[in-house]
Amino acid sequence: MSSVDLTIVIPALNESSIILDNIDELSEWLKQQQPNISYEILVIDDGSTDGMGELLDEASTSREWLKVVHHSRNIGRGRGVRSGFESSVGRYIICLDADLSYSPEHIPL
Repeated sequence: MSSVDLTIVIPALNESSIILDNIDELSEWLKQQQPNISYEILVIDDGSTDGMGELLDEASTSREWLKVVHHSRNIGRGRGVRSGFESSVGRYIICLDADLSYSPEHIPL
C-alpha cells in the first residue's frame, strides 16, 4: 500500500489465541461503518513466542489490509507503538490493544 486514510496500529505480544478473530472483527467493522475510508491494520509483533507472528504473516497473504512488523525480541509496548508510527502509511493513525478493550466504536471519536 502506498497511502491510506487510516492506519490502525496494534502492538501485541503472545496474542495468538485472539489476534486473527480480533483483526477480522476490526476490519469488518471498518468496512461496514466507515465504507468510504481506506485503511490498513498494522500489527506489531513484539517478540512473541506463541506463534502469533507466523499466524499473522500467513493471514497477511489473504488480507490485503493487514501488515505485520516483527521485533526479534520483546522491547515493550512503547517501542511497539513507535514502530507502528514509523511503518504506517495512513493519513491518520489510531492505536488499539490486541484484545480490543477499546472497541472499534471509538474510532470515529
